[in-house]
Amino acid sequence: MRALAAELGPFGIRANMVIPGTMDTGAALREWYPESARHPPGAPEELKQIPLGRLGRPEEIADALPVLGLRPSAYITGDEIA
Repeated sequence: MRALAAELGPFGIRANMVIPGTMDTGAALREWYPESARHPPGAPEELKQIPLGRLGRPEEIADALPVLGLRPSAYITGDEIA
């Protein structure tokens, strides 16, 4: 992100990345990731490693994204928001 921000910054383009972590999307993860059959998202051992003790919801990430478009965040670039 930093390299992209450095390359695009002179053109007034900001570059940031959102890394939401494990989300409760209801997607068929077993088809995409066979290893999730052994440790499915939301398994008790995984929830113990998440500070809030639960999976995130897509709308929680979507609600946070507009902040990057607001004027107060106009100087944020090259950042990874976990």
